[in-house]
Amino acid sequence: MAGSSVTDETKQALSQYKYADIAKRDIMNAISQFKDLRPELERFYFGDGTKKNLLNLNGTIPVNYEGNEYNIPIIVWILDTHPYNSPMVYVKPSNNMYIKANRNVDSNGNVNIPYLRDWRYPQSDLLGLIQFLIKVFGEEPPLYSSSVASQQRHQVQSEHLSSVSDERPNISSFPVTGLAPLTTPGLEDIEKRLMRFLKLVRLSRDALQIFFDDIFPEHELQNMLADKKYLIVNGEKRVQKDQIPVLYPG
Repeated sequence: MAGSSVTDETKQALSQYKYADIAKRDIMNAISQFKDLRPELERFYFGDGTKKNLLNLNGTIPVNYEGNEYNIPIIVWILDTHPYNSPMVYVKPSNNMYIKANRNVDSNGNVNIPYLRDWRYPQSDLLGLIQFLIKVFGEEPPLYSSSVASQQRHQVQSEHLSSVSDERPNISSFPVTGLAPLTTPGLEDIEKRLMRFLKLVRLSRDALQIFFDDIFPEHELQNMLADKKYLIVNGEKRVQKDQIPVLYPG
């Protein structure tokens, strides 16, 4: 639909409005000033589950933010009791945008501003509403592009890493002559280290065995066994259950 004209579909939809002439005039006045908005007839679903075919103004409005102009996509739903009941306004982020919730817009894109809360005809109309939206969106933009969001996250991460590095010594300033670079050991290296460890364990066990063999010669061991204080189970010396436990290396 052309931005500054009312089609037959719109005229037919307006015939279902209680104040069709006033609503038509209000719509024409708004789209004549903001030509990127176009009237459309679509089905609106209310919070209680009911649905109704309503007119809306769908498109973008120019918003100046920090010296740059941005086209903010919105949709203004016009009730069939317009202009005696306030419209419903939503921001409509595209695929490369996300909603920045603030005091004027919630996370679902629903716009809640004083102009809507204080709506009263004839002091309030669609043109005044759009002008108010441009003002508040210029103060607090409701949408950001994904590239801006990514840059902001990167900046926050960089600032965090910078603050952490400031609290730690700068290892790059330490002398590192003769030190090998730190690397993550591979599987083959890990296996070699494990084999060396097991070999050391076996050597330690053999050394302990020789040590205790020197303390308890074989004839003393045979005497202990003759007293039936010990049993040999799977080659290990163990105390009989009816004897007082005695620490003895196995």
